[in-house]
Amino acid sequence: MLNIGLSENDIKKFSILNIVRSGLNNRVPEFEREVSDTVVKKSGLPARGFWVPADVLQKRDITPFAIAGGTGGYLVEEKLTSFVDILANKMLVRKLGATILPGLTSDISIPALQSGVASYWVTEGVSPTEGLPVFGQLPMSPKTIAGFVDATRKLVMQSSIGIEQFLRMDLARSLALGVDLAAIKGGGSGEPDGIFARGDIPTYECGTPDGGGLTYQGLCLIESTLGESNADVGALGFLTNSKVRALLRSTPIFTNSEKPCWEGSETDPSMGRILGMPAGATSQVPSNFEKGSSGATLSGLIFGNWSDFLIGEFGPGLDILTDPFSLSTSGGLRVVAFLSCDFVIKHPASFCKVSDINTALPA
Repeated sequence: MLNIGLSENDIKKFSILNIVRSGLNNRVPEFEREVSDTVVKKSGLPARGFWVPADVLQKRDITPFAIAGGTGGYLVEEKLTSFVDILANKMLVRKLGATILPGLTSDISIPALQSGVASYWVTEGVSPTEGLPVFGQLPMSPKTIAGFVDATRKLVMQSSIGIEQFLRMDLARSLALGVDLAAIKGGGSGEPDGIFARGDIPTYECGTPDGGGLTYQGLCLIESTLGESNADVGALGFLTNSKVRALLRSTPIFTNSEKPCWEGSETDPSMGRILGMPAGATSQVPSNFEKGSSGATLSGLIFGNWSDFLIGEFGPGLDILTDPFSLSTSGGLRVVAFLSCDFVIKHPASFCKVSDINTALPA
């Protein structure tokens, strides 16, 4: 994302809501257009609608406004949270420690060490065997995701900082869920490849031929999969769905132990801990895998060093387009946001995936 050097006053003045309203009243918001045109000049990238630069997306703004009551009204502070913060808080892959590469403008290649220099013990007067490191290139190119919010005419015409925040949160939520879903299992047309779609990621099987339950011992074996490749370092964590979370909450680590495999978080219901490491639960991790002939639907789980999952963000910011036609019969408006990104996994051995957890079976 691109900072274009907006002042504090300009950042406060810039309004996504003004851009949205322009789709209803056909009046181009002059300031927002000027900012978008500046982004185009600096980046060389045209916008479908309006560019919202990083200056605005990353800024937390506290704006006082008056409400009725007393002489002149009371001053109330309402925080307009950073769009980037909202996006990050709703992306579990990012919360678990994925590495973000912002501000990319063209295709790049990430260098990756495929094999290091070998070491040898030698006797006096004997030279070691020459060894050279082997490097590879991991390509990254922009792939575009679009998220949208449908708003009524009356909602859009409100002049409230709360409506601006509502639009930011809904757009961020839509894009975050789309990016997270692709990171987990993407691989369709136009999508970057996600972890479950990749054949080079090590796999742990809970049981054959039809899958099986997941125990504390199984979790330890999943962890050891990374250890066998010396990849069990970095931002280690688990990602699964609510069905597996429920199973692990009711599965003790040992017989007659009161400690469950999943320890919940008091501050974030979507997060917890497994084996002392962060664990996230989201319905975007599939619960409809199939294996064998039992007909049971099976759940997935991913364990890995999430810092080796790279998310490249392309483009100067968020591209927002207002669509007055999709909801024209009701007088509403569709607000579409475009974000370009791509994924690279530095080392496939940094992850282990499971796709045959039968959450209906006792541990």
